[in-house]
Amino acid sequence: MSGTRAGPATFGRSPPSWRWTYQGDAMSHRPVTTLLALLLGALAAVTARAEVFHGEGIEVELVAEVTSVQPGVPFRVGLRLAPEPGWKTYWRNPGGAGLSTRLDWTLPAKVAAGPLQWPAPEAFDALGMLSLGYAGEVLLPTRLTPVEELLPGGVVTLRAQANWLACSDVCIPGRATFDLALPVTAEPPHPDPQWRDLFARNTAQIPGSLPRTAATFVLVDGRLQLDLVASTSLFAESRTARFYPLEKRVMALGKPQLVRIEAQRLHLDLPAHRKLTEPPDRLDGVLLVTTASGEQAYEISATAPSPSAAAWSSDGLAAAVASEQGGLVQMLLLALAGGLLLNLMPCVFPVLTLKAINLLECVKVSHHAQRLHGLAYTAGVVLFFVLVAGVLQLLKTTGQSVGWGFQLQAPWFVAVLVYLLFVLGLGFSGLLEIGGRFMGLGETLAKRGGYLGSFFTGALAAVVASPCTAPFMGTAIAYALLQPALHSLLVFVALGTGMALPFLVLAFVPQFARLLPRPGPWMHVFRQAMAFPLYLTAIWLLWVLGRQTDITAVSLVLGGMLLIVFAIWVRHLDLRGASRWRRVNAAVALGAVVVAFALLSAPALRPDAVDQARAAAAPEDPFWTTYNRRRFDDLRATGRPVFINITADWCISCIANERVALSLPTVRAAFRDKGIVAMKGDWSRGDPELTAILESFGRTGVPLYVLYPAGQRAPRLLPQWLTPMNVLEALG
Repeated sequence: MSGTRAGPATFGRSPPSWRWTYQGDAMSHRPVTTLLALLLGALAAVTARAEVFHGEGIEVELVAEVTSVQPGVPFRVGLRLAPEPGWKTYWRNPGGAGLSTRLDWTLPAKVAAGPLQWPAPEAFDALGMLSLGYAGEVLLPTRLTPVEELLPGGVVTLRAQANWLACSDVCIPGRATFDLALPVTAEPPHPDPQWRDLFARNTAQIPGSLPRTAATFVLVDGRLQLDLVASTSLFAESRTARFYPLEKRVMALGKPQLVRIEAQRLHLDLPAHRKLTEPPDRLDGVLLVTTASGEQAYEISATAPSPSAAAWSSDGLAAAVASEQGGLVQMLLLALAGGLLLNLMPCVFPVLTLKAINLLECVKVSHHAQRLHGLAYTAGVVLFFVLVAGVLQLLKTTGQSVGWGFQLQAPWFVAVLVYLLFVLGLGFSGLLEIGGRFMGLGETLAKRGGYLGSFFTGALAAVVASPCTAPFMGTAIAYALLQPALHSLLVFVALGTGMALPFLVLAFVPQFARLLPRPGPWMHVFRQAMAFPLYLTAIWLLWVLGRQTDITAVSLVLGGMLLIVFAIWVRHLDLRGASRWRRVNAAVALGAVVVAFALLSAPALRPDAVDQARAAAAPEDPFWTTYNRRRFDDLRATGRPVFINITADWCISCIANERVALSLPTVRAAFRDKGIVAMKGDWSRGDPELTAILESFGRTGVPLYVLYPAGQRAPRLLPQWLTPMNVLEALG
């Protein structure tokens, strides 16, 4: 580079050496020794400073914290770099561009030097590359320790060769050799008043250690998952955090870092360097945490966990949260796309009939009314997602691990869905006149009741969609669950808006609405036919309930369905003008419905009533081995490849993936040929250990498919929608 000015040079001179005579451990000529020590102490201010190097854009010198040296007492000497405005120097890891400062010591035999200490760096953007360094005056200290045998009255000469790089519009490397002489005295050393404030500021800038905190990391799918777990609420006041590694080629510094902060736990999802294919033995660096009172820096030295934790952090904290300014916008777009694709999920299909009927009937009314129906439907969808966001945030504050679809882990909620879909099926079949104010059918669509029907249709669509996770949706929800309430709410609103978007467009763009078939008598038959998908969905949910609980719980729900039919029959029983009997009929019908819902509180529908031994039973399909942490550890310790499938009985996407891809003979033959052990984890009723695995991969719901190759290579995450081709490609 042009402009290099300073070559090797020696600055400063040592005071003359002194000759002593010894008698055992005592020193002869003690009065002379004492006098000389006093004289050297008086001259300490002069002898303790090396000459200053003046280069282009920077001033460099070697300075000491004290004016003298006491045997056995450590002290600090630092390299002071003072760049001019607009210039900067570099940290130990200079980042994408730059050169770190180096200090090489030449010391007397009786003085030992510790490592160079680095204040927390600043980040600079230079032509799209992130560099780390210092824009102002900085002190790089080293702790020196003289041995106790060092005798007072002498002089210790410290020599250091420094190399640095100072950059502005141009970068100029510099090099110089400094000599610093300090007298040795028996008295405790005094701080040098000239450098007292500089060393005090430096002490505050040197990263400290995190008290009682365990730090671990794993390399997963090109990301470094760094977990910090404290025994106290160390991070309760923390707002943001970022990490800079000490070594180069560990992280891609210019890419966003994702962070999750809890009172006692902090997780960072860091972009690994493109050349980092194997995890390092340790991950050392500096953690910068921002609180209300300012920024604090901590030294981090994380260890790679055992192979059993190679897939997830021990605390399940690896869900990702974007701390950068653009993170929220990116997640909102992902949520919008995920909600849009959610309409294609198999679990949403039964309720598509409700939306289709509403849209066909909306053709009869004015464009203004169509828009209002579209908005009412959207409001129903969005409100459900907002309610889910609120419940998830509430459960998170109580320390529970929950995710998307958590509500279907509760047997009583599954039973309520069975009731709801069964009643809607009766209405579609014409066996139950629910009324225009709820269903929003016929000419009443233009009235207030019709809008209410559109609203409930949207809410129901979102309820039934809850077991499924569409592409892009998992990342957005993981982000939302780890954010402040406002950001979380915005993500769920975007998710609901995406799901309602096709029907909102049809309502506001008449050209698209005209593509729909014209209403006519065929709609009556179509409506009745569409009752059967609702009945099938209710049957499927009964099967899910049976998997979660037992035949007793299923029988109770079937009994509740019978009571609902009985209530409908009694309510419409014609007793020919006996008004008082009509009131009795209404009371009996209401009582039957109350009993039907009271059955949902029976012990058989409580999760703790299920036989725990059933969870350890072997899967029905011999191809799968039930996930077990100990078994997984043993397989990974021997280098066996393992495929993990985390699924749930209520997840139609999971079932579809198994039918379409994982059950094919060609796929299973590939598993056998490569010796891959297929393990399945059942998340139907929730499981803290499986939840931790999901969170470690940034997921809040199922399905999750992870392949651990042979040996100790990093795991590979498969898409949420499987095809035989992408499974075989992942298996290699």
